[in-house]
Amino acid sequence: MDLMAERSYISDYNNSDEIKNLFTLQLYIAIEKAFNRAIIDVPKDEFQLFTIETLQFLKQELPKTLSILQKNLLDISSGDILKLYDESITQSKFHKKLDNYREELITNSKGKIYTVSEANKILGYSNKASIYNHIQKNNLKVNKLSTRKTIIFESELDNFLQRTYKISLDNYQKLSQMEKKALHKN
Repeated sequence: MDLMAERSYISDYNNSDEIKNLFTLQLYIAIEKAFNRAIIDVPKDEFQLFTIETLQFLKQELPKTLSILQKNLLDISSGDILKLYDESITQSKFHKKLDNYREELITNSKGKIYTVSEANKILGYSNKASIYNHIQKNNLKVNKLSTRKTIIFESELDNFLQRTYKISLDNYQKLSQMEKKALHKN
């Protein structure tokens, strides 16, 4: 608008009435351009008067509105906000999926849960590439919690040992490192 270019004129508060009139006139012209036709029902003078009255009303009501807003903000405790946040999270689809997944992990896991490193140590492999090879070939079932966190249920590790080496996890853990390596070669 033309008003923006005239900063010195606007910064001089002695011209406030002229600025209001100019602002309403520019607003009127902008509305006319937006509709691509003249606003026939409302004469320019009446429109200017209405806009000035509206601006003055807003100016008078602004402190009251802000004080009410400030009072309401002060009445809200951080506990209320956290409670509302917790309620919204518990109702979210993501939270429900997470709860279902946790419940599934607890009910389906009959025994311990191992990380890949722990399972690798139990199996007695010399490096992690061996266990990741079995995971990639789907010989060993795992659960990915994230891109960097994978867990293995004790029952899945036992199933893997039963299928691959024909031995239970309990018996496998009793073997020495040499006996485990001999099984790996067969």
